[in-house]
Amino acid sequence: MWVFARRGQLFIANGIDEGSPLVQIAPAVFKPAEPDFNPERYRFDSIVEGHALRLFVSGMPMYRSEN
Repeated sequence: MWVFARRGQLFIANGIDEGSPLVQIAPAVFKPAEPDFNPERYRFDSIVEGHALRLFVSGMPMYRSEN
C-alpha cells in the first residue's frame, strides 16, 4: 500500500494502479473519495518533522518505510 500526495491531494494505491483520492473528514483522518459511503478510514499519527510515522487503516497500524 502506498500513500502519496499529488497536487496537494492525498492518494492511496495498491500495486500498480494510479491511486484513488482520499478525502479529509477530520484532522489527520481520511476516507476514500469513492464510493460516497465507505467505512474505510485512514488515520495518521506519530508526526515527526512533518512526516507521519504511523498510519492506521481501519484500526490496523502500518509504519512508514523509506525504500
